[in-house]
Amino acid sequence: MDKLNIDNNNNNNNNNNNQDNNNNNIDTIKEENTITNNNKNPNIDNTDDTVPKPINMDKFEEIEKNDQNNPSFIDISKPPTNESPPIDKIPIPSKISDNSIDSLNFLVHRFFTKNLFSECLEVLSKFSKNKNQYESSYSIFIRALIERSGGNINKSLSLFRTCFKQQNNNSNFFILREIGKNFILLGKFKMAIEIFDSILEKKKNEDWNCFYNKGICYLNLNNFNESLENLNKANELNNNDEILITIGKLYLNNNDIKNGIEKYENALEINPNNFEILTTLGTLYLKQNNNERAFDYFEQAMEKNKKFSNSLLGLASLYQFQGKYEDAVIQYKISTISNPNSALIWNNLGLCFFVKNKFIAATTCLKKANYLEPFEWIISYNLGLVYLGNFQYSSAFIYMNTAASLKNDYYLIYMYLGIILAYLDDIGNAIQYYDKALRMNEDYLVCFNYVVSLLKNEMFANAKEKFILFEKLYSQKKGQYAEDVFIEEDLPKIKKLLG
Repeated sequence: MDKLNIDNNNNNNNNNNNQDNNNNNIDTIKEENTITNNNKNPNIDNTDDTVPKPINMDKFEEIEKNDQNNPSFIDISKPPTNESPPIDKIPIPSKISDNSIDSLNFLVHRFFTKNLFSECLEVLSKFSKNKNQYESSYSIFIRALIERSGGNINKSLSLFRTCFKQQNNNSNFFILREIGKNFILLGKFKMAIEIFDSILEKKKNEDWNCFYNKGICYLNLNNFNESLENLNKANELNNNDEILITIGKLYLNNNDIKNGIEKYENALEINPNNFEILTTLGTLYLKQNNNERAFDYFEQAMEKNKKFSNSLLGLASLYQFQGKYEDAVIQYKISTISNPNSALIWNNLGLCFFVKNKFIAATTCLKKANYLEPFEWIISYNLGLVYLGNFQYSSAFIYMNTAASLKNDYYLIYMYLGIILAYLDDIGNAIQYYDKALRMNEDYLVCFNYVVSLLKNEMFANAKEKFILFEKLYSQKKGQYAEDVFIEEDLPKIKKLLG
C-alpha cells in the first residue's frame, strides 16, 4: 500500500553557482600605452594643456604600512616555461646607456607578453645589478604586474607607487589605474573609487576603464544603482562583451532575470563565438522553463567547444529534466572526463541511475559526490532516498538525518525521516517528524504518507484525523507532485480501511 514518494526534483540544486567568473574584476593591460624611462614614450597621456590637480600619493602609504605585517595573497604557480630561451646567454651590458635600457625593456616586454614571468624577473634582476641603482619606470611597472599576477598585492602596490613617483608626473593615468585596481584586490573600494574619480576629473569623464572599475567597486559595496550607472557609462564609451556580461551579472544578482538575459544576448551579438555566454544563456532559459531555447544555446555552446564541461553539464541536465536519462548519462559520463572532481556531476549521474533502478551504480556515484562535497545537504538527501528505495532503512536514516543537520528548514527531509522510522517500527519518533514537517508546511504529500504510516501501525483514529486534513489540502493543491499518480491509486484502499 505504501508508495515511496521520492522527490527527484531536487537534483538540479544551485551548485551551478560554482562557475562564477572573476575575470571581470581586474583585467590586465588592454591598452597600447607603455611606460618607459624619463617620460620619453609618446603613448603616455601627459600633454594635456590643463594643469592637473596634484594627486597626493602619500595619503595611501598608510595602507602599505598597515599591510606589510600581513601575509600577501597565496602565490599562484608560474606559467609553464616550455621552449623558453636560456637566460644565462643573455648579455647584460656593464655600461648602461639609453639604448641598452631600451633594448632590455624590449626584451622584458617580449617575455611578459608571452607570460614567461620567471624569465622576465631574471632579466630584471640581472639588469638591476649592473645599472648603478637606476631602474627604468617600465621595468618597475612590469615587475609590479608580475607580482600582482602572483598574488603579492601589497608588494605590487608598493612598486606601482614607486613607478608613479619616479615618473614625477601627476597626469600619468595609466599607472594610477593600476594602483586603483590593486586597491580593489585589497578590498579598499572607497580608495579605489577616489583614484578613478581623480582620473575621470582630469580626462573629462572619457575613460571607460575607470567607469568600469568604479562599477565593480560599487558592486562590491552592494550599491546597485551606482554600479549600474557607472557600468552603463563604460558601455556607452566602449561597447564590449565584457562590460555587458558584468551588467548582466549585476541584474541577475538583483533577481532581474529578464534584463540579465537581455544583456547576455547583447554580449553574444558582439562575441557570437563565446561558448561561456552561450552556456550561461542556456542555463538561464532552463531556469525559466524555456527548454527549447535552453537546448538551442547548449547545442551552440557544444559546437563552439565540445569539451567545455559547463555546456555538457547544462545539456545533460536538460536531458534529465526531459526524462531522457540515457542521453543524460552519456553527457554526464563525458563531463566526468574533463571534470572528474565535480560533486554536482556525480550527484546528477547517481540520480539518473536511481531512476533507472540501478541502485548499486546510483549509490556508487552519490558516495563519490559525498566524498567530494561532504557538507552538501542535497547529496546526503539523495543518498537517503536511494537507500530508502532499496529498502535499506538504517542506512537511509543515517544519510537523511545528516541532511537534516545540514539543512533544517526543508520539510520533505522530516517527512522522509518519518517514513523511514515507520518502517523501522519506531512510530513514536516517526509521528514527531511528521508533525514537524506539517508545522513547516501543510503539504498534502506529507499528510498522505502520515496517514499511510498510521494505518500500518493500526492507529485508525489518528489516521482518520490526518486524512481529513489531507483531503482538504489535496483538493486545493492537487497536481503539485508527480506522485499524485500513486496517491490516486491508493486512495480507494485508504478510504475503505478508514470506513
